[in-house]
Amino acid sequence: MKYIKLSILFLAGLLILPSCDKALDINTDPLVASSADPNVSLPFVIVQYSSRFESELGTRIMDVPQHFSACFNSPRTGPTTSFLTGNTWGMYYTQVLGNLVLVEQDALAAGESSNNVAAIAKILKAKAFFELSCIWDKIPYSEALDGATFASPNFDDQEAVFQGALSILDEAIALIDKIPAEGVFDVSSGDVLFSGNMDNWRRWANSLKLRILMLLRNKSTSVDGQIQAVLSQPLIETNGQAVMLRYAGGGGATNAFYGIVAAFFGPSNETAQVHGPGEPLYNLLANGDPRFDLFILDPDDLGAPDNGVFPDDNTAVLRDNIIRDNLPHIMFLPSEISFYRAELALLGVT
Repeated sequence: MKYIKLSILFLAGLLILPSCDKALDINTDPLVASSADPNVSLPFVIVQYSSRFESELGTRIMDVPQHFSACFNSPRTGPTTSFLTGNTWGMYYTQVLGNLVLVEQDALAAGESSNNVAAIAKILKAKAFFELSCIWDKIPYSEALDGATFASPNFDDQEAVFQGALSILDEAIALIDKIPAEGVFDVSSGDVLFSGNMDNWRRWANSLKLRILMLLRNKSTSVDGQIQAVLSQPLIETNGQAVMLRYAGGGGATNAFYGIVAAFFGPSNETAQVHGPGEPLYNLLANGDPRFDLFILDPDDLGAPDNGVFPDDNTAVLRDNIIRDNLPHIMFLPSEISFYRAELALLGVT
């Protein structure tokens, strides 16, 4: 009888052990990735970011200073909805930052051979947090990206976010400095901006630092020393180093700015008359600027649409040269550095 009882207990134990394993499996969400292949994740992150930026942010950014005469759901006229701003918020925190965290943690775990990947993830992460704060001011930063610990993260002040972004960029540059001479992970196919050229990534990191520091300087000149230090580092200073996502055009490779026009209005901006030049832009280019005919179609000198009014047959319209399927998404040009240098010289900083 004693042996029968022991046998029953042993069999019961065998039944319990698999049940524990299954319980643990249930607690692992099969739809949530725990790692990320950078050659797959980085193109997704960059393209999703670009698509939302070009279609929703870009048009509004052009409309507020009246480079465009009018724009649907423009914050200038007040009708911006939570649906549209929610798209952008979700893009940054879920599609961009959520994936970059996985890319970064895998690269750091892999060691110095993946320093290039970790650096790229950090640079893009710093840029995302910086832009989020530029749009919304206070945002989740220090407690963001850790939903298990911070289900309702606190919102950080803009200065804290900017300083945090600077620290992340410094971390990225330090990783680039320690990339080994051999055995480096090949990220050229996933890096759709620079094809793995880490010299250009270093330049972009320094240039982003300068961009952030220039905004901080609007509040305090205490960053002047940091500005002078970063000016001595490699920056984006030639067109060959410019940061842009190039679109091939056609199905699946179209700039979303043009894609919105083609999907909802017509085959081109010139025929659909969706975006027209704002009066300030029109008047600026009309004073003998050779770029007028590149930007604006107005063969009969009809003039720009009124402020807040869309173009029609009696006004100028933005050219298809500007709104086209293969328009590159420009993220940083050397001219920005030139303007910073000129501003700092005028202020007596350099």
